[in-house]
Amino acid sequence: MKKLSTVLIIIFILFGCSSKKISPVFLEGEGLFEKYIDNYLKGKQVSEVYFDKAVNVFQRADDFCNISRLYIAKFVLNEESNDIKSLESAKFFADTGKCGDEQNIINYLTDKEYILEKLPDHYQKYIRFRNSKKYEELLDDLKDAPEYFKSRVLRKTANELESNNSLILIDEAYKIDKFNGWTLNIYRDLKIKRDILVKIGSDISEIDLRINNLEHILMIKN
Repeated sequence: MKKLSTVLIIIFILFGCSSKKISPVFLEGEGLFEKYIDNYLKGKQVSEVYFDKAVNVFQRADDFCNISRLYIAKFVLNEESNDIKSLESAKFFADTGKCGDEQNIINYLTDKEYILEKLPDHYQKYIRFRNSKKYEELLDDLKDAPEYFKSRVLRKTANELESNNSLILIDEAYKIDKFNGWTLNIYRDLKIKRDILVKIGSDISEIDLRINNLEHILMIKN
């Protein structure tokens, strides 16, 4: 299994790369999916309700490929653990529906042989970025990406750089998440920033208070 730090975390193209004609069913499912994303990143338990509703919409339409994409999205959103159950569900629906694009994405996520050119465009861009290591171009490369994608990539890249550059990137991620009110992502940002501050010997008392406050709101147990 690829470590999440090396996996492209991209959500919005999970549906956008479909070449099928847009239908009312697709729009309904996509709308519920977006509500799932927003509520999940805000740390709200109601997110699971929207996820189940989105799955139900595509089940009623016998659309196994988009169900697979929902489960892929759920897998990559979970930064704290490998959600193997969701990935297994994604594979089941992709295999049952003979969904080649989804099978290729799953192969990439599970470190199996995949076809680069068949991956969604943003996957390809991210892989090339990972290979080039041109971190100074990262912010410009992300300018047209959706904000939850920017936040995720900035957070993972910040973990790989020297402290000064890491602070710049994690602060950019924090700005995005704070603007959108994504409490879970704000918590993730502050945890990474705390680790950076510890490395450079800065005071962490203030950031610890903020992290503890968010842990209480999110009901995170340590």
